[in-house]
Amino acid sequence: MFLNINNSDLNKINENKFVKLDHQNNTICDDNNPLTVGETYLNDKCQGGTLLHSDGENCNDGNVQTINDKYLNGICIDNKTNGSSCNDLNDATTGETWLNSVCQGGVLPEGAVCNDGDSTTVEDLIYNGICIGIQSNGNKNSSITSSTGVLTTTDSN
Repeated sequence: MFLNINNSDLNKINENKFVKLDHQNNTICDDNNPLTVGETYLNDKCQGGTLLHSDGENCNDGNVQTINDKYLNGICIDNKTNGSSCNDLNDATTGETWLNSVCQGGVLPEGAVCNDGDSTTVEDLIYNGICIGIQSNGNKNSSITSSTGVLTTTDSN
């Protein structure tokens, strides 16, 4: 046997309190959205609270290439706007900016001082567009000739 209940009958059931809600209105709940706080129940549904962060607020999206990230609708958005600053993670470039979602930098001039990120090297310089350091050899002095790329090592004793 099936009961045929229409919306009018359902409204009468609710009015007569035959339907019991599991949660009382305005009691605190968690909508499992890490971007909101202050959620409460309304008609047995957990309603979202307010966003933790305002639009335009500074944030860090975890991408080392993006700079000046901002919140939008509670989510940290990377800033890849054409012309905005970025880091291409290349020590042989300078003045990096976004262009069509690609971080591009200008190449440093030949022989410019740079940092290859290797603590065992010295005299890091740009050679053929690449930051190259010379391996430190204790009592030996090393140098590289920019025009030829030849590594010269001499004893300092």
